Amino acid sequence: MWWFLRARAKLVEIERMVGDVESRKIILRALLDGPKSGVELRLALARAFNKSVDEISDAMVYFNLQVLEKAGIIKRWRGHEDWKVKYAEIVPEKIQQIRRFFGIKVPVMCFAGLSDPLYIRYLRKIFREHMDVALECYKFFAPAGMRGRIVGIPEGVEVYYFDENLTFEELYERIRGLTEKFIREYEIMFDLSEGPRELAIIFCRLALEFDLKAFYVEKLDEESGRIIWIIE
Repeated sequence: MWWFLRARAKLVEIERMVGDVESRKIILRALLDGPKSGVELRLALARAFNKSVDEISDAMVYFNLQVLEKAGIIKRWRGHEDWKVKYAEIVPEKIQQIRRFFGIKVPVMCFAGLSDPLYIRYLRKIFREHMDVALECYKFFAPAGMRGRIVGIPEGVEVYYFDENLTFEELYERIRGLTEKFIREYEIMFDLSEGPRELAIIFCRLALEFDLKAFYVEKLDEESGRIIWIIE
């Protein structure tokens, strides 16, 4: 139950900051497509309100960006080539919350640990049989010692190997970097079933930080199992 309350509280936070302010909704929808400059956001607002760009003031754009930035929903920075140009983007941890606020669906990706090469085929089979959403791709994380043991990797599957001597924080930072990279295009789900305990803890931590889902596969036999949601 507390998972539901947590998700609802985060949605209420977004609703409170955005509310019925149409300008903020337009800005966030535009930023879901990627970083935008102030000029690009003025153009998005002009199109949405069916006005000319000149009718959208810099003050209007600045004020709404400032509110969203102070709320921790977006961040802004100056361009590297032209410091006069300022860009805005949604904070990675808030992207899935914003999608949920607007009811936007995107392709789904799974991050999973791997200690048995056969688990790749098994997990894909379980998802096909039990999920009402098709997973577009899988990212498996395996210790470097498994390199060479995994053959015949299917399309849509990628294996990342990590040095077993990495500290917990080093491994966390690497997987967090991949989460930030892929969350811009995908909804990520974390599988806690396989791999070292540290990996499952990292997946749980990232699921909470990015408001994503995490699950465990209860293996019934070699061909069947069921998905138990840990974080929904």
